[in-house]
Amino acid sequence: MPETYVRIAWPNGQETLVYSPSSIIREYFQPATELSLVDFQARCTQALDHASRRVQEVYGYECSASAAEKYRIDDAIKAFQPTDANQTVKILAINS
Repeated sequence: MPETYVRIAWPNGQETLVYSPSSIIREYFQPATELSLVDFQARCTQALDHASRRVQEVYGYECSASAAEKYRIDDAIKAFQPTDANQTVKILAINS
């Protein structure tokens, strides 16, 4: 269950990493794709919840870092207009 990072570019061009405690996040994102803010947020929530469940299966407790990452993503998205279809998040790379 290697930690995995998704490198993204926000609509304003700023790049950042999304942390996942599990490589399962690879099932939710593909490099060189663009997602609307709404779709990106939904996929992050699903992927990080899935990753946290995998941690719980192995270690007996959910991953608090995964929950914190979801809140960080939600806060970042609030800076943009999620209903604007022209605003997308670019998936640049996925690294373990």
